[in-house]
Amino acid sequence: MRPNVIHVAFHSVCEPKDAGFGDPWCTPRRLKAVLEYLLAHNWQIMTCAEFADCDAVGLDSQRKYATISFDDGYKDNLTVAAPILARYGVKATFFIITSVLSGGLPLYSRIKVLLSRFAPDITPDAQREIGRRLIPLFEWAAGYTQSGNKRFSDFCRDERLNEDEIAQRYYVSVAGIRELVRLGMEVGSHTDTHPMLTNIPLFQAGREIDLSTSALYGATLMGTKFLRPRSFCWPYG
Repeated sequence: MRPNVIHVAFHSVCEPKDAGFGDPWCTPRRLKAVLEYLLAHNWQIMTCAEFADCDAVGLDSQRKYATISFDDGYKDNLTVAAPILARYGVKATFFIITSVLSGGLPLYSRIKVLLSRFAPDITPDAQREIGRRLIPLFEWAAGYTQSGNKRFSDFCRDERLNEDEIAQRYYVSVAGIRELVRLGMEVGSHTDTHPMLTNIPLFQAGREIDLSTSALYGATLMGTKFLRPRSFCWPYG
């Protein structure tokens, strides 16, 4: 680690009353406090791609550099976080799970949907712990295969759980991605379905990255210009 370089990562940004689906989350007030601290202490805040460019030519040891990112692509990243960033004149990187752009939820969100349907009174902490334990089982039973995805979608239809509607309600859309780009933000890859990459075959991990890159390449069409994603965020850290 370099003492003059830091990275600050967020996920969902919302008020406590709206917390629950996006996890982990912080309040808009906390995000503002972080930005005000960094700016007041002369940290130069930039996107991940901008930092990579600066690092390639050599950083000034007398300056302080900070990158900020938001993982998963929750809708409140656009409606809550992005306006705050714009107000402070700060740019950040938003790492998007691209399966949601076509109505498919990532695995951990599917577990949340099932828990909300069959255990509606469970606490958020218990939900996180159950989800942590169930992810390996779900990966083993259905994986990230086309047949596994179809089985879950069929189950949602049979149980009247609209997966596409949930994706639209909680995650950013293609139009939302283009709005982030219009605001000067960077959009990066967070894989297609957010798998634990070390738990799946290498060819499948490559497919996850390729699908995400292709989807973002199309989603970031601005006029006649496509913006190929440059930054990648590894799921689960």
